[in-house]
Amino acid sequence: MGQQLIVQIYTLDAILKSLAEMNSIPLDQVLYLMTLYDASIPDDYKLFIQGISDSTGIPYLEVMFQVTWMDVYYGFLVPMAIQTQIAQIAACTAIGSDNTLGQTYDLGGIMTPTLAYVKYTLLDRSPVTVFSIWQGAFTYPMGKNNRDVMIVGNLIQNIFPGDFGTPLSIKTMIALETSRTTEQCLEIMLSSFPGGYNYIISDRRGNGVAVQTIQVNPYFPENVDIEEIETVEVRTNTYLRPDFFSLLVDPTYAIERQAKAEELAMAEYDDNGKLSTNEIIEIMQYYDGTEATINRPPNPYNPLDTGTLGFISMNKHYVKFGLGMVSDDYGIVWM
Repeated sequence: MGQQLIVQIYTLDAILKSLAEMNSIPLDQVLYLMTLYDASIPDDYKLFIQGISDSTGIPYLEVMFQVTWMDVYYGFLVPMAIQTQIAQIAACTAIGSDNTLGQTYDLGGIMTPTLAYVKYTLLDRSPVTVFSIWQGAFTYPMGKNNRDVMIVGNLIQNIFPGDFGTPLSIKTMIALETSRTTEQCLEIMLSSFPGGYNYIISDRRGNGVAVQTIQVNPYFPENVDIEEIETVEVRTNTYLRPDFFSLLVDPTYAIERQAKAEELAMAEYDDNGKLSTNEIIEIMQYYDGTEATINRPPNPYNPLDTGTLGFISMNKHYVKFGLGMVSDDYGIVWM
């Protein structure tokens, strides 16, 4: 019913409405978009949204605004309306080997009080436990289940609008609640394209893949690139495939960070032929004050500026995680 996330949900509700007003986006226009996503959400997850609405008093479509806000922003507002006027708000860096995945979660500092790590168990015929990062009622693809399927992801700002299929947050919940393998998780994450996202996914067998996606559009029929992980892979808020690269709103964004993360990850891997959770945390702490910086301090004078608000590093045995900038002060969940 959302009781343990009630403060984060109320806070994100206020922030999203304020941001819409600041950008002269009518709330009723945004809520109309929610009805277009609703048809692609399975009934069980509509009940989940209704449960949050009942327990908080926030209307159903306004909870949907939280569940879909990144899809609306990156999949609709940016490509359709004001490409050059909307600033980049994400600076996530994802790193993965076949057995170990990690990521920073970077957004505007204003979002800090909306975040929480959540662990829950579905008591079904075959119970499954999920651990992931939530932003109010929104679940980001950054977590693990007790069947040892792991996922991390990055937002991509490109020039094409997305579809009104199953929102990213709901797909992430479905994938972590049902998947037993990388292939099953990937199939769910590629079931719709509400925005541009990259993923790194692995499972207990060490079957790791790095995926780049763009939104569906009639001029670009092939919109997915899947690469099996042989050593290590890094994904930031950019594309590595040349024909995808030309579709970015800002082709220069995240290039330095991508290169530095690749350099650091390969150096650690070449040292002993593997990548540990602690090594990923150490890589994610990199800071040099340039665009190559991975661990980004939030700007105390401008809460809309991007900063590192959380991090995760995991393998098939446990998850190491924290809120705030990446540090050696982290929690551990065994699962």
